[in-house]
Amino acid sequence: MTGLTLNNRRINGVYTIAIANAITLPWTIAVALSGASTNRTSYSVAATVAFNDSWIMTVKVQQFGANIYNCVSLEKFV
Repeated sequence: MTGLTLNNRRINGVYTIAIANAITLPWTIAVALSGASTNRTSYSVAATVAFNDSWIMTVKVQQFGANIYNCVSLEKFV
């Protein structure tokens, strides 16, 4: 995954996305996420989602000055 775009987002909105890999090949969630708005991540190394992994992506939409950002974090559940 290299990009993230949220439509109809709200300032101070919190969005959660469940990520589960049901295929045998691993895939990656990049640190720098492109998209229609500015995305900032709380992690500094790309995340590898292995087969049968479960992750939660949390996106908090925040305004800093005149700019609005998607503040993205990831958690792996075992």
